[in-house]
Amino acid sequence: MFPQGLLALISLYLLLPSSSNVDKISSTGKAGSIVDGRILLCPIQRYHRYGHSELGHARLIRNMHMDNLMNFTVRIELHGALQGSSQYQELHQEMATVGFRRTISLEGISYQLPDAEYSRVSKETKYEILQKAKDAARKVMGIDEAFSILVTASETARVQHNLQTVSK
Repeated sequence: MFPQGLLALISLYLLLPSSSNVDKISSTGKAGSIVDGRILLCPIQRYHRYGHSELGHARLIRNMHMDNLMNFTVRIELHGALQGSSQYQELHQEMATVGFRRTISLEGISYQLPDAEYSRVSKETKYEILQKAKDAARKVMGIDEAFSILVTASETARVQHNLQTVSK
């Protein structure tokens, strides 16, 4: 992944329109902001050509970002079910069926995740990951109101404290 400043320079250099057909250039957004439905990794330039507003390079940055694998951690709570119950066992099976694991590997060592947490490394969006988890939980619980889900994503390696190692 490129540093933010380098991405901004590359994208401005490649995609900024020629000045002959640009009425006005204005700076819009900051890193992490949402402009025109896109999450920005660095500030962008909005330019106005012939009275139309267009994003100069947000699409390039978004596409470069989406090529990276993301580490997703998913936490699911089944309301009214006890840890270790048949409902959680069924959830573990459903989540495994759609590609989630109950372990993570850090620096070559495998660790067991806490109960009801799952891991997936993927290029999918957090919304696609959430949908897969919802589908699995819905198969177990029947209705959406019977469970809660939290999805987190990271491009960097995760860290842990005191997770149990998985014997090989």
